[in-house]
Amino acid sequence: MANKYYQQGQLEALKENSLMNSTQCCRALERLPYGVGANHRFRGTCVGLLPVFQAQVPAMTRYVWAVLLNIDLGLLTTQEVSLHPKVKVFESSVNIEGGWSGRVSIRCPEFLVRRWAASMLSIAEDKVVHEDINDALGELANILAGNLKRVLPGNPRLGLPETSSQMTGVKQRTEQACTQFTFEDAGVPFIVAIYEDDTEL
Repeated sequence: MANKYYQQGQLEALKENSLMNSTQCCRALERLPYGVGANHRFRGTCVGLLPVFQAQVPAMTRYVWAVLLNIDLGLLTTQEVSLHPKVKVFESSVNIEGGWSGRVSIRCPEFLVRRWAASMLSIAEDKVVHEDINDALGELANILAGNLKRVLPGNPRLGLPETSSQMTGVKQRTEQACTQFTFEDAGVPFIVAIYEDDTEL
């Protein structure tokens, strides 16, 4: 079903290409120490799933941005991670629960996601309101998480997107990401991170 952000053809393309490198993912999952099933929880499998995340997340992220926004993202090295100082940063996260539980997070400067929202809604940037920014970033996080869940064990379920904002330098995240990737759009960096839920371990 199409919504205000993308056409039916774009949605189908995202679904069809969500299993990129599926053979590599299956082989990585076979090496995990616990069985796959809807009622099984993989305990401490962040390291075991790293091959899956490293193979899937960069390719999926670049594909989603290409299809929805017609943007060819660059992938930076970890040494190049640095969000612009003294700007408002938005973060949207989607929880994944199942054989592996965690969340997918997108963190980026306001002026970047404002441009994305304008493109997704086909309106001028100065017409974008706060709700549009929250909805657009939440939609991107939801699509990315939805693609990723297809290669994860245990019939995973998605939560609803949760979006927040803060000024850089005001509050630092203390939670350690399982893995993260820094992309750039027109020279502006933003971060896609994977966090593992260890509350049940």
